[in-house]
Amino acid sequence: MGTKTSRLEEIRLDFGLNKADFADLMGVSKNYYYNILKGDGSSNLRLEHLENLLTNKGVNPAWIMMGQGNKYLLEDVGDKPKVTATILKAVVSEGFPKGWEKTWLSKVLDSVCEKVVSTNDNLSLVEMQNAVLKSTLILSAQVEQIIASSSNPGDTINLNLEGQLFVIRRQNDDSK
Repeated sequence: MGTKTSRLEEIRLDFGLNKADFADLMGVSKNYYYNILKGDGSSNLRLEHLENLLTNKGVNPAWIMMGQGNKYLLEDVGDKPKVTATILKAVVSEGFPKGWEKTWLSKVLDSVCEKVVSTNDNLSLVEMQNAVLKSTLILSAQVEQIIASSSNPGDTINLNLEGQLFVIRRQNDDSK
């Protein structure tokens, strides 16, 4: 499966492009693309670059970032590939700590991504990401308030997100 950079190179080779032409397709300079491949932190693969590959060639951002799903999207809507909840979740969760998928946030993020995609199909991937992050931050703050007011470890917290109920159980804090 490889790394993000090896998947980028695989896509470049699929299209038969040299690095300069592929960089242009992504909307970056040749030097910027070389720095992304080096992975030294001087240049980062940003959401705008993923959106350019999605829009121009139907490349799945979730596949680039995490190796999830198909390399190319088959769900075309006219000339524009459709952003799915899976793609949006992969883009939003990039950089989350390892193991986050096993927390309550994963189910909430699934629901928020599904809602954003189903109600905002005219938005760009960047705009969808911002909508998901805003909703998730608001919900996280609400959960933190509920947890802070709950005095007993093991308490069950019910979170109602637009009609969908999430049950969160507090863990014991053995660090004390």
